[in-house]
Amino acid sequence: MKATLTFSVQIFDGIQQLTSLPGGLIGVPYGPITVITDFPAPVTWGLTGLPGVAITPIGPQSATIAGTPTATGIYPSVTVSVNAPTVP
Repeated sequence: MKATLTFSVQIFDGIQQLTSLPGGLIGVPYGPITVITDFPAPVTWGLTGLPGVAITPIGPQSATIAGTPTATGIYPSVTVSVNAPTVP
């Protein structure tokens, strides 16, 4: 099993904007934003496309997105992925 969610996030140098996830400020801690799945445990998580922000498991089917953005810009392809074993 595998699923991905792609969304955009915009990081600014002094003002915060909202997109499908909250915008952020460079150098200011971002999150935590909790994500969950109904895939069978154990799952593995991945996050790409947002410099300085990572995804960390917090339970068998949940994780948080958090970190400190390291670069300004518009990030149109931030991807969260979750993988789980195939159910027989």
